[in-house]
Amino acid sequence: MTEIKLVLEGELLERLDLLVPLVSESAAAREFGIAVDRHLVARVALLRGLSVMESASPAPAASVVDDDVVSV
Repeated sequence: MTEIKLVLEGELLERLDLLVPLVSESAAAREFGIAVDRHLVARVALLRGLSVMESASPAPAASVVDDDVVSV
């Protein structure tokens, strides 16, 4: 695993901190006994943000076959 360090504004850190209790109360955190802190909330936010961005990306262009030539 590679470590990534980010410098975040105080407002973003406060927003992460406000989400700690919410994530702590989630079924997954309770079921697995996960200790929820700012770092875990930031990781969840990053992963969810990536999922949102990936789902919004345009679909790849369809391949077109023309006389044994495939173009994309």
